[in-house]
Amino acid sequence: MLSWAITFLVIALIAAVLGFGGIAGTAAGIAKILFFVFLVLFVLSLLFGSRRTPGPQAAARDTMRRWAGRSADRCVKGGRAIPVPVEFVR
Repeated sequence: MLSWAITFLVIALIAAVLGFGGIAGTAAGIAKILFFVFLVLFVLSLLFGSRRTPGPQAAARDTMRRWAGRSADRCVKGGRAIPVPVEFVR
């Protein structure tokens, strides 16, 4: 969004230098609108961005914790002990 605003600002500046007043005014207006839309979305993402759902790593960690509670059996993978549910132990 910000890149579009900067693009239209550059178009407006080039058009103004070349004497195309109508195009320059229109491009500057579009750039201004896009900049304020970007600003509003940025502030909203700052306010509400911290309220994210847990990602796949958190889900995997919770699954491992549940498995650890069910079974004392462990297997070693990559040098780390990983809890394994009883159903998967032979």
